[in-house]
Amino acid sequence: MLTAANINDNIIQINLEGICMRGQIHSDQKCPICGGTFYYNYHRRGLFCKEHPEQKATGRFRVQFGRKTRKRFSYFIEAEII
Repeated sequence: MLTAANINDNIIQINLEGICMRGQIHSDQKCPICGGTFYYNYHRRGLFCKEHPEQKATGRFRVQFGRKTRKRFSYFIEAEII
């Protein structure tokens, strides 16, 4: 459930039931069907292909805070908490 959203200085802060996320979550993985990029869906809490919503990223997540600042994670839940 979305409880607060604050857009300030190109940093998006989303508070999902006490979980605060700064930055954007990305994955190196591509959709196995079309080769498209996975996009973050906060309703489904994961990265999904827009053309094939049943396809989900399973690893190699990174959170990007700016142009040069990023951190890598193996699991989505770790990336979402940051």
